[in-house]
Amino acid sequence: MTEPAVPARRARRARAGFAVAVVVVDAMGIGLIMPVAPDLLAEIAGLGPAEAAPWGGWMAFAYAAAAFLCGPLVGDLSDRFGRRPVLIAALAALSFDYMIAALAGSIWLLIVARALSGMAGATYGAAAAYLADITPADQRARAFGLIGAGFGAGFVLGPMLGGLLGEFGPRAPFLAAAGLCAAMSLGAALALPESLAPELRRRFDWRRADPFTALRGAARLPGMAPFLACLALLELAFGVYPSIWSFYAIEVFAWTPAAIGLSLGFVGLCLALSQGVLMGPAVARFGEMRVAFAGLAFCALSLAIYAVTPPEAWVLVAIPLIALSALANPAIAAMMSHRVEADAQGRLQGVLASLQALTAALSPPLFTAIFEAFAGPAAPIRAPGAPFVLALVLTFAAVIPLLAARRRLRA
Repeated sequence: MTEPAVPARRARRARAGFAVAVVVVDAMGIGLIMPVAPDLLAEIAGLGPAEAAPWGGWMAFAYAAAAFLCGPLVGDLSDRFGRRPVLIAALAALSFDYMIAALAGSIWLLIVARALSGMAGATYGAAAAYLADITPADQRARAFGLIGAGFGAGFVLGPMLGGLLGEFGPRAPFLAAAGLCAAMSLGAALALPESLAPELRRRFDWRRADPFTALRGAARLPGMAPFLACLALLELAFGVYPSIWSFYAIEVFAWTPAAIGLSLGFVGLCLALSQGVLMGPAVARFGEMRVAFAGLAFCALSLAIYAVTPPEAWVLVAIPLIALSALANPAIAAMMSHRVEADAQGRLQGVLASLQALTAALSPPLFTAIFEAFAGPAAPIRAPGAPFVLALVLTFAAVIPLLAARRRLRA
């Protein structure tokens, strides 16, 4: 290796690390409010936990819906103006949004703040496109695995940070998050180089920024529809965990909030290991398609365990399987990335971010309704594992489009 190659590799790693850090901050925004929402709603409107729950649902919907609507917009803007200015602006907007949440005096302003957080938090697509720009094509599966690991870390750090800082008051987590985002925005402005060369940029088109049009347009690309269908079904199935896990753990295992928090921490650790450590070697040895099928198999196994409401010790078996199932997503994303040009990477990642946000918005009402129907006092048959049965069916359904994609690749 020549001497100039060493600094270049270090610089690329530093830039990749920043892109992953953006995803961590994005994912933290999803769970930051969870531990402090009851106290914050009580402080603002004097609501008890039962009265506050529907408002908490509206806040979750506002965040996910805004992220869905703005995912392609952020991705397309990054294709037009470059990744760097979009990341800087989005992080600055997140800082401003968290300040609004910290100072909110009404529930409606809090809901608006969550919607703004979802809009600015749609940086996932721009960060993933930045990573795709600086990563050789044969290493993108591993790079997207790092993105997944960052998302898993943020998903765990958000509730943990919210809970710890919540000891100083329900608004403290938002003040800390505002400071973090402001610091990252400033750091990007001072030190982050642009990854997309001017000659690779393209004209912005509002039609592509429409998430529904973007999804349809991506589906029309050669060989892309089966991958999108597989991801949609898989991510909808995977949404059973954030939707009902805390309720399921209390109902089936009689766990305390501390135990639930520890289980989420274990999930995050396993996700970081599977996507950050195992992804690269797995793809190098078996290829992206086989890794995707293996991820679906692990997903089915973990869901089957929870569907039968197992003894508590089986959680230690199921959680690593959950983490291994998450190998499927970056493998599929990498196969899709190979099929688009450099000037459309941002658009593709924006579409994938919107798809993830859409399933995140649809999953909670679907799975919580089934859980209430089969675990509530009026349940005809007590079956708290019923949501996992539906998720298992969705996982089996996801195999069908992936088989179709494999047949097209072999044709």
